[in-house]
Amino acid sequence: MNEFNKIKKEMEWILCNKGFSKYIDSVNNKVIHDNRIGSSISHTKRRNYFDVFNKIIDNDEYFLLFADFSILHFDYMFNDNNQVIFSRLTYFPYVENELAKNIQYSKYIRIDYEPDDHKEIIHTKCHLHIGIDKNNFRIPVSTIIYPIEFIYFILKYIYHEDSKFIELITLHNEKESILTDNEINKLRLMIG
Repeated sequence: MNEFNKIKKEMEWILCNKGFSKYIDSVNNKVIHDNRIGSSISHTKRRNYFDVFNKIIDNDEYFLLFADFSILHFDYMFNDNNQVIFSRLTYFPYVENELAKNIQYSKYIRIDYEPDDHKEIIHTKCHLHIGIDKNNFRIPVSTIIYPIEFIYFILKYIYHEDSKFIELITLHNEKESILTDNEINKLRLMIG
């Protein structure tokens, strides 16, 4: 099965089982298209966080809306062979007021797969960003991350989900690493 169909199938499964977590308020199926899953958004910084967040909500471009009004946004692009050529998976914590802003910004999480921007060791093809500040860092990720893996990560480590369902999620352990041999040998802190 090609990557587009695997990802689409996962998202459809999540749509059918949307009550699996008490932390999830709603799931949006408007983000699945013929050759793209999700939508492109502006590069998010502190100065435009609210604009980007509100645009995603207003245009129904989120995939998951959490009970605390935080959102998950996905953007997958595919080539003619339905293989992923770019992805950005983002967890946007809801920021209620000015006092909570700094705490919530530190919970912003984004996983990028950007093979065209690869610079060995410095900018791995896939990497995790934590926090929205310019001085945040990239943690290498060894494979392209699929929606269920990202949802699991957010539910387990942001919401501390402990339901039986979360343990039933099947993660994709059969994927090959996209790190170079040099990155595998030199990088000791990586995900995947």
